Order: sequence, then structure tokens, then C-alpha cells
Amino acid sequence: MRCFDRAKIYVRSRDGWNGVVAFRREKFVPFGGPSSGNGGRGGNVYVEIDGSMNSLLPFCETVYFRTRRVEHGRGKMHSGAKGDNVFMKVAPGTVVRQAREVGSEVEGEEGEEKEVLLELLHPGHRALLLPGGRGGRGNASFKFKSGMNKVPRIAENGEEGPEM
Repeated sequence: MRCFDRAKIYVRSRDGWNGVVAFRREKFVPFGGPSSGNGGRGGNVYVEIDGSMNSLLPFCETVYFRTRRVEHGRGKMHSGAKGDNVFMKVAPGTVVRQAREVGSEVEGEEGEEKEVLLELLHPGHRALLLPGGRGGRGNASFKFKSGMNKVPRIAENGEEGPEM
């Protein structure tokens, strides 16, 4: 069996999704007001030390790690589902370096020193590698913030999740 001491992987956390604009419609409530939910938050990507591993062999087959999709907000104050977190299991003593920016033209040479992001030594340690994007707020979050804007018709878009 071959021992892998270097692996190149692609990691992506998902974007937060958008909030919505929705209003209550009921028969005997003339001014129902806003009733929208917020967008879901993207999942985080963590690196975790597993004491039973001694090489990076699992990373020769799986090189793409990404969190699952989240949902937009909906009416009736229903917020979108948030993304699941992804935990990458690595061997003790693993050093995580950023190889290059995604989409850049020039790739670094082998001898070039790259930025060290994480260094994990002891089993059970966990570190956040990429945070997920923040979900956008729906119009119910802006309710009655001022006397001029009692019925807000705005919603925020979600933020992008990083990738590397």
C-alpha cells in the first residue's frame, strides 16, 4: 500500500441564500404585515484530527469537499434550511497550506513556500477551515424599524461562501 504525505484538495462552503418578501393575507386582518422568512446559512468546513489515521490516503480518491445546498426563505415566517457542516478527517501532524487562488493564472512552483493556514497535532482537535455564507434577511426582519417604513418591501441577498 502506498503512503500519501501530500494531497491537493478543493474545498468549498456554500453560499447563504436569499430572504424573501411576503405578506400575511387573512380575511379579517386588513393590514396583515410582513411574514417572510430568512434565507438559510451555508455550512462550514472543518478539519478534524483522527488518531487512527497515519497518512492522507483517503484524499487520493476524494478531492472535492463541499457542503450541501441550503434553501431560500419562504412565507409564513419559514426560514430556509441551513447547510450541514463538513468534517474532513486527517492524520495527526497535518499542515494545511493554501496552494493558490481559484481561477488565478499562475500556479506556484514546488519549491515555493506557501501560506500555512492550520497545523493540527493532537487527536480530537478541530479547526474551522472555511465559514459558510450568511443567509439574507426577509422583510419581517425589517418590520417597524421606523415610522416611515411600516410595510417593508425589501429583502437581503445571502453572502457568498468562500472556496479554495
